Amino acid sequence: MEQGPEYSEKYVEQYLSERHKDIYFPLYRAAIDFLPEDKDRMIVDLGCAVGWIGKLVLEKGYKNYVGIDFSSGMIEAAKLNVPQGAFVLGYLRDPKTQVLFRDYDIFVTLEVLEHIRDDLKLVESLPSGSLVIFSVPNFRSAAHVRWFDDVGAVIDRYDDLLDIEGFKVIRYGKKSKAFLFQSYRR
Repeated sequence: MEQGPEYSEKYVEQYLSERHKDIYFPLYRAAIDFLPEDKDRMIVDLGCAVGWIGKLVLEKGYKNYVGIDFSSGMIEAAKLNVPQGAFVLGYLRDPKTQVLFRDYDIFVTLEVLEHIRDDLKLVESLPSGSLVIFSVPNFRSAAHVRWFDDVGAVIDRYDDLLDIEGFKVIRYGKKSKAFLFQSYRR
């Protein structure tokens, strides 16, 4: 079942924890490896949570980054966690938020699409030709609307909207993993 921002509010401290970093930083670092060399590119982090992607992006020398999340608790934590970052409170499917998308050409959305019932509409709202770096999991969760058994299932879901250029499988443990993709919006 799709969850609202109140669900995310319960996990702010967990997302800031060392345990979270131990589990998810391999995914975050692998995603950063998909970014182009040009440090002036415009990057937006869809579903930024507490800003870990922003921290890594800015540490790599990228200059134009903004994170968007629908949880005020996550945004406030992101501002404290990454004071040099720019963070916006907004719903990713809200047309007022999507107006911001026009100014960016790189979209990072890690472990977000599986939470959104109409994920395809969100992907469709991204500008044509933009780089889309995204990940989805292979495991069930109370907050997941969907999950994927393998890379082929992910490609089947997003193939009409995205040209997949590359992927990596990132393990979270013995059974859980994320499928990470570098793609371009058609």
